Amino acid sequence: MTLGIILGRVGSSRFKEKLLRKIDGKTIFELFLDNLIKCKNINRLVFATTSDPKNKILIDIAKKKNIDHVIGSEKNVLNR
Repeated sequence: MTLGIILGRVGSSRFKEKLLRKIDGKTIFELFLDNLIKCKNINRLVFATTSDPKNKILIDIAKKKNIDHVIGSEKNVLNR
């Protein structure tokens, strides 16, 4: 089994809310997830994000696409 782990958060310092920017009516995050879902080599996807409440919108998008999520440290990506 191949597990795909997607790291993402809304709170970027260089390009604010980049995952929520839209292209042809879909967020960049949705487009990214749609492409990963099509990948035949990945059996399961998990979205890892931080406990910042702003990230709830990303969690909701992942849930709509039946992707599990985990919430972890904002500072330590490996602990996420």
